Parts: sequence; structure tokens; C-alpha cells
Amino acid sequence: MKDNQHIILPLPPIKCAGATDHEIYMRFMKHYRLVPASRVETKILSALQFTADLLDIQDALITRILADMGLRAPRAALPESYLEYVDRSVMRAAWEPGAPTASSLAMKAHWDLIGEDRFVSRSDKDSVVLETA
Repeated sequence: MKDNQHIILPLPPIKCAGATDHEIYMRFMKHYRLVPASRVETKILSALQFTADLLDIQDALITRILADMGLRAPRAALPESYLEYVDRSVMRAAWEPGAPTASSLAMKAHWDLIGEDRFVSRSDKDSVVLETA
């Protein structure tokens, strides 16, 4: 399966709560088309970071907004801050504070479908043991 078959690009917002969502979408898509990279994951990550820097909004928030619009991509294409957000939220019950949004659950289902490592959020942290005298 080609890498780009694991990618679903967002659709433009139907209901514009503000110009911000539409502007985020337009800037992301424009930069995505202009990135001179052969890997789709690199293009998506670059476009997300460019949009966040341009609008002075955190990468995780830009990614969440685009995920709400339908963006689905492998973990390698998304900023670490968004990955931590999704990993932490899907471990909570629906009624708890910080529970996953519909787009977070859909992103996690997408990762499971394409075969992403289910335990990656727990395996990438180094353990530190401090000795006290």
C-alpha cells in the first residue's frame, strides 16, 4: 500500500464559526501543495508547522482543527504535541475532563486501521531512576 493511501486531507469548513478555521484550512492546503518534498508525511508536517508559525497558533491546535475537518494521517506526519494530546485523551473515559473529541477518536481509529503501533505513546519515554543518599 502506498503511503498516500494512508492520508486523508481535510475538507473546507462548511460552517465557518469564524474566519480563523477557513484561514487555517486555506493556508494549510496552499503550503501543502507548494512543499517540495517527496514524502507525504513531510509535506503534511511542514504545512502544519508553517500554518502554526504564520498564524502564531500552537501546532497541536492547528492539527486538531484540521482533524476536525477530516485530516487523517500517520503519526509520523503529525506534531509531537498533537500526538501526546490524542494519546492522553483516548485513555480517559468520555465523562472525564480531557476526554477525547470525535476527531481524536477518529484519528486513533485511523491509526489502528493503517497498523500504527498501539503502544508507541508508552514506549518512547525513557525511564529515569534517581538515587537518594
